[in-house]
Amino acid sequence: ETAFPPGTSIEVRDLFFNLPARRKFLRSDRSELTRITKSLTETVLARPDVRFVLTHKNREIFSLPAVRTLKERIFQLFGRKTTDSLMDVDYEEGEHRITGFASRPPSGRGDRAHQYFFINARPVKDRTVQAALTQAFRGFLEKDRYPECFLFLEVPFG
Repeated sequence: ETAFPPGTSIEVRDLFFNLPARRKFLRSDRSELTRITKSLTETVLARPDVRFVLTHKNREIFSLPAVRTLKERIFQLFGRKTTDSLMDVDYEEGEHRITGFASRPPSGRGDRAHQYFFINARPVKDRTVQAALTQAFRGFLEKDRYPECFLFLEVPFG
């Protein structure tokens, strides 16, 4: 037994120290940290009920306490400006459901960096889903602008 708080701690250190063939494919520390942060951001969005802390070289990148709602988690990560520009999404048809938030027109971004899609609570990157979102916003956003979204699709297994 130990007096450690409940939960999981994951520490990665010198991952490829004895595999020079792998190490040569790593990018700069900054680039690798950016990729790690993006990946963890998806997990953080999928689980607002869980506390997350990310540190790098004894520097805290983020410390996010557990919250009750997705909107609170979005606020923690992206701030008030983003949360204020969002509208609720909640639609159900049969066994399919889509919930979350999308930017309220005419607000949008010059890139797709804030487009997060989850299918059955798992983060996905899918051009078909991105294209469907772009099509849904066609005519509501200026040219070369993209909606922000944090969308959760629930579909039956099988």
